[in-house]
Amino acid sequence: MKDETLKKINRCLISAWLVIVAVLLITYYIEVLKGNRNTDYYTLFAGVTVVPAFLCLLWYWKNPYSISLRYGFAIGYSVMYGFVLLTSNTDLVFSYIFVMLVLLILYHQPSLIAVVGAISMIVNAIHVILKIGDGTYNTENSRDAEIQLVLLALSFGAAIVAAALYDKISKDYETYKNAQKNMLIQVMTAFSEALDAKDEYTSGHSHSVAIYAKEIMKRLGGNEEEQEEAYYTGLLHDVGKIRVPDAVINKPGKLTPEEFEEIKVHTEAGYQILKNVSALNDLSGGARWHHERYDGTGYPNGIKGEDIPLIARIISVADAYDAMTSNRSYREPMSQEKVREQIVGGMGTQFDAKIAQIMLDMMDEDKDYKLRELEEDARKRILLADDNPEGSEEVIEMLHNDKHYEILSVNNGKSCIDMLKNQYFDLLIIDIEMAGENDMDGYDVVEWVRNNNMSIPVIFMKGDKEMTSILRAESFGISGYITKPVSEAALRDLLRSTLRPNDLA
Repeated sequence: MKDETLKKINRCLISAWLVIVAVLLITYYIEVLKGNRNTDYYTLFAGVTVVPAFLCLLWYWKNPYSISLRYGFAIGYSVMYGFVLLTSNTDLVFSYIFVMLVLLILYHQPSLIAVVGAISMIVNAIHVILKIGDGTYNTENSRDAEIQLVLLALSFGAAIVAAALYDKISKDYETYKNAQKNMLIQVMTAFSEALDAKDEYTSGHSHSVAIYAKEIMKRLGGNEEEQEEAYYTGLLHDVGKIRVPDAVINKPGKLTPEEFEEIKVHTEAGYQILKNVSALNDLSGGARWHHERYDGTGYPNGIKGEDIPLIARIISVADAYDAMTSNRSYREPMSQEKVREQIVGGMGTQFDAKIAQIMLDMMDEDKDYKLRELEEDARKRILLADDNPEGSEEVIEMLHNDKHYEILSVNNGKSCIDMLKNQYFDLLIIDIEMAGENDMDGYDVVEWVRNNNMSIPVIFMKGDKEMTSILRAESFGISGYITKPVSEAALRDLLRSTLRPNDLA
């Protein structure tokens, strides 16, 4: 993920260095005009000063996000500093190091300042030794040199402390910012699931669109941050439907023109809901324009081509694909061949052709994007474990006509484990209390599941309504808890939220 703060610090560092170089070149040229320096020295000085700065400037142009640029700066500036210090006519040039010191604190990396400080102390010690060697310093007039070295040591010590403190503050802020973002993401996810739950036929739709949008952005070359934004934009692209009447959303037949106009309101409504969410850049735009068409005949604004934001063009394709391959109240899922035909036919008219081609490529690869038609082998397999035959029959009766689920039942914990060992299941629904001497109860089974690293979600059933039972059950990291007698509405809602589509591997 690109660090915009690092880019700003690198830019600040390079800009300041170029200003320093310009000031020094002018200052030393004045010295030449005064006759204090000759042109040969000035030429050498200019080379030692300009070349490192120019190389780092090229480095920045090539990669403004470079983490290593700071080391190039430290080396280049140290070369210039050493040359000036060892060839100067005045001892005051030792203070040039303070400019680099201030700039390096911005990186809040104490170890870097410590290394630069050690190099600076060595160079200044060599400078003092040379001065002693030519008789400039002796035991009677060495006070200035001693003060110089002490001042440098104190300055670097203070800079190291300041950098360490700045680093801690920065990390604490990042931790706080990430916590706030994670909380926002959790709220958005819950909001999306609540929206999908309004219609059993679109359950998981937003989640699927989010997955496709993230993968498309990745294949377009988007960085991790852009992929993340695509995911959450896909997750909330239909949030405006919360303002559309349930009777319209859940209508089993074709919508009337008036009802379709009500549906169309969800794009602008979604924009109004999300426009003030600043943590993610493209949320509101994706919600507002994902029904625009590439040829300009979409809604709500009729914009076309690349005037449609990239994220909205991505969501448009992902949304259409999931809608065509999912079960709806008014039709069965389209075949993959029919979906391909629709996407190819919409290239350049409904869809951005480049993005549509990526979707076609994803379909062809199949290993990550399997056929979405709801066939027998696509049904969710549920293992029901309950020692009460009446309880099992009750749950089976609720779901036996539902083509989304296939239910197998057992009447004790040991049989449940045997089934889990030998067959694959998408969900385990288990009664906590199993009757029978020496039998395993629901807790024992779930503990075995966890110890064997099975990722199967679990729903507990229990007859009592004690809070201690609920809290103990939740401590096992289960997906849900149902109190007997089982409510069909509550069971179906829990199944929809638990068995929503998984993320891409």
